[in-house]
Amino acid sequence: MIWTPESSSWGIQVAIMLKKLFAGNRIPIKELSMCVQAGERRLKFAPHILPDCYVLVVRYIPLDINQDTARQQILKTIPATVGFSSIHYHHRQRPSYDILFTVRSLEQYQTALELGRLSIGQHYLPFTTLLIGYRLTYCTACWKIGHMRDKCQSPVSCCKCLDPYTNGVKHSCQDIFNCAQCGGNHYSLDSICPAVKKSAIERSGPGEISRPFQQHANDFPLLNQAKVNSYSAWTTSGNESLHLHLKKGDE
Repeated sequence: MIWTPESSSWGIQVAIMLKKLFAGNRIPIKELSMCVQAGERRLKFAPHILPDCYVLVVRYIPLDINQDTARQQILKTIPATVGFSSIHYHHRQRPSYDILFTVRSLEQYQTALELGRLSIGQHYLPFTTLLIGYRLTYCTACWKIGHMRDKCQSPVSCCKCLDPYTNGVKHSCQDIFNCAQCGGNHYSLDSICPAVKKSAIERSGPGEISRPFQQHANDFPLLNQAKVNSYSAWTTSGNESLHLHLKKGDE
């Protein structure tokens, strides 16, 4: 948009008003891009990059379906769709691929999640939210990040409330989230945890040495086996008497 001396004064007033609005609601001011003028004294603002929480992924699209065809079908169902990108899994040798896209409308995003599936060609394909992998090294015993279970001396605990298991098997969960990193009321590996965010930023790059799986004796303890009394469907004494009776009948 071209600014003129006449429009600069009220443009500054709009900027000051937005700053007060964000500060009053304790919302951090992100990078805003001016999209279009919506009236004589009205402007539409939008962020440069949409968050990943509005990203959906259509799964298992057959390779014989063209990407342009798949995008057109997605736009017919969800018109407020931008930013298409395809995902190919060459290492898994899958006969299909995925397409991720961003939905600009919150209403259409929620409606799409309620539908759960999308028709492309003759296929009724599912779509899900985008799950970002943090590639964290964490322990499945104490649920802390930075080490693995084979190096941990802590007892095996519940991943939700962090209470230790009795004899490694029995546990009555309190249904209260307790973070092993910061003690907050959320899952120990949740992305909202500050420690998890910091570890995701400082994670090592590709090419790191993968650790082989090591199974220990106490990793999978046996469950308590109750005594089961089994009874034969046919009694031996009854069968013998039946054979004797049939033998006498033949004689």
